[in-house]
Amino acid sequence: MRIAVNGAIIGDRPSGLGFFAMNLVRELSGMCEDLTVYTSAEIEGLKGVKRIPRIVRPDRGIRGHALRMLWTQTELPRLLMRDSADVLLNPLPEGPLGARVPMVTVVHDLTPLRFPAEHSRQQWNFRRLVPALLGRTRRIAADSEATKSDIVSFYSIDETKISVVPAGYDDAVFTTDGESWSLPPEAAERFGVRRYILYVGNLRPHKNLHRLVRAFRDTWKEFETCLVIAGHGDVRHAASLKSAAENAPILFIDYVASDILPSMYRGAAAFVFPSLWEGFGLPPLEAMACGTPVVLSEAPALVEVAGEAAEYFDPLCNEAIVRALRTVLGQDARRKELREKGLQRAKLFSWQRTAEMIFNEVRRAAAGEDA
Repeated sequence: MRIAVNGAIIGDRPSGLGFFAMNLVRELSGMCEDLTVYTSAEIEGLKGVKRIPRIVRPDRGIRGHALRMLWTQTELPRLLMRDSADVLLNPLPEGPLGARVPMVTVVHDLTPLRFPAEHSRQQWNFRRLVPALLGRTRRIAADSEATKSDIVSFYSIDETKISVVPAGYDDAVFTTDGESWSLPPEAAERFGVRRYILYVGNLRPHKNLHRLVRAFRDTWKEFETCLVIAGHGDVRHAASLKSAAENAPILFIDYVASDILPSMYRGAAAFVFPSLWEGFGLPPLEAMACGTPVVLSEAPALVEVAGEAAEYFDPLCNEAIVRALRTVLGQDARRKELREKGLQRAKLFSWQRTAEMIFNEVRRAAAGEDA
């Protein structure tokens, strides 16, 4: 079986969707003998790479995205025929509508449809191209039951052609072994604290950080704790957040290098994630793997990921966020319990498991199964 992978999203320094695609193809390369990956990136140790133009990379911005869409619809079908592919794997909902081979498409979330004001540029894609692609896809892999439910609800797709395939994480990197990050000396001196809780992710409105900031302002003096918000996003929303955080020990870090992130998780008294909605929830999984207690909103996908290994709260209720923070920051026994449960929960996820489940969907698609 000749498996082709649309790896156009992968760059030399992948993040987000590109990171998912890169880890997936690395694991798949050890499972199937005939794997072709169309990408502009160099992936160490991976055979079967067919190079495509660098201009389609996601780091090329809007122009790169537009050219990637054009390449996907025009050039990729020709390459599939030239290389006699039996099945095409799309690691995200981007794929050729005119493909003459069965396809498997991975859907991570439909956040642009749930929060259209935050994603105005993606509306045409998610309301036109994505449903057209999924209608032509033989098998669909969703990151979570929450995402599967959204696919059925928004696109009226038959749920029998959708399988839930949770994402993985790098279990060689996100561990309890290694150094623990500390607040920069100038921040510790300015705030008068050394302990911190951590948020990692983007700063879009649906991440619900304004409520987290308000809740933290009500609790930090009780526990002499700093809130570290690591991520970037819309400039105006970020400015609004920073304004709301004035006169409180809240440290904003726009960019965190990948080799620093595990130590930031390990050094945190707790990891907090107040999002209104997620398709999966990779940062909480990484935090659990590092032995950090997690405090999460009750968003369905987050509950799927963390199970009983988290302290949950209603993300729309400021008082509920305050209670959850007080419980975890104020009770050593609860923090220890969450740490132990989190470490065990994280063992259920791996890139190998993700790849095995995707490979099964590829085989089903190649065999003609669409339900």
